[in-house]
Amino acid sequence: MEYSDWTIILLIAVGIVIFYITRRGENVLIPQGDMHSSMESFGMQISEAERESYIEQNIQSIADEQFPDDEGEQWTIHGYSHQNAVTFVELEPETDDVGYDEFVFAISFKEPSKPDVLATYRLEDDEFLLLSTKHLFSDDFPQKLPRW
Repeated sequence: MEYSDWTIILLIAVGIVIFYITRRGENVLIPQGDMHSSMESFGMQISEAERESYIEQNIQSIADEQFPDDEGEQWTIHGYSHQNAVTFVELEPETDDVGYDEFVFAISFKEPSKPDVLATYRLEDDEFLLLSTKHLFSDDFPQKLPRW
């Protein structure tokens, strides 16, 4: 069977379109309502206990990445809150050098092999205020979080 040049070009174009359609969501935070079912369907569910264990083992490098000017600062974790694929971690630096008494990191476990801090909050006047976000997720997080 012989294919014309146009048929081959069409097949290649369709393949490229299908590739981009199936890969386009890789770097996008799935809305919270869909995350749990999406992770289960791909066998990528990670338990809350596994998330907490990962954070406890890696809190130093996570915090150093968020505050490179204060690298080596020691951190104490006060608690966790889990919302679908995002874990909120309340923590406190050992010294006042970082600038605030307490922080919350919003860590995405959408890709369990590559957890990612999407937002950082600082404690001010007994509530956590948004300090920074990854550019793509700036509208996905509230400006304030209540103190736990």
